Amino acid sequence: MNEQQKNYKAEFNKMLAEVETVKSKWHSPESYEKLQQDLKEAESALKLSKDDIQRKKEVINNLKSVKENKAENKEDLKKDNEQLKEEVDKLKKQIKEISRKDTSFKDFRVIFLSKYKSNPYK
Repeated sequence: MNEQQKNYKAEFNKMLAEVETVKSKWHSPESYEKLQQDLKEAESALKLSKDDIQRKKEVINNLKSVKENKAENKEDLKKDNEQLKEEVDKLKKQIKEISRKDTSFKDFRVIFLSKYKSNPYK
């Protein structure tokens, strides 16, 4: 019987170890419900975070496109400004030329009129 007792004791210790393992992994219904609630809250917070990240990405992309548009507009404005400067320079040259011609015409007129008045039949 001694051998049988040893077998029963060994089997009992094995069963006791299994019970301890199950006990360590077991959660009460209240703690299980709390864990489920915590999981739902964590999933909800994760979803909100993902939505917030997506919204911020969209804002960043919008700001990048605005920045690119500003850069393009700046380049266009530079080109327009350079063209306007060239046009202004051309107009200044034309004004000088017209002014010179006008002065020459006035001088010619004065000379012509003075010559014509002094002797109209010559």
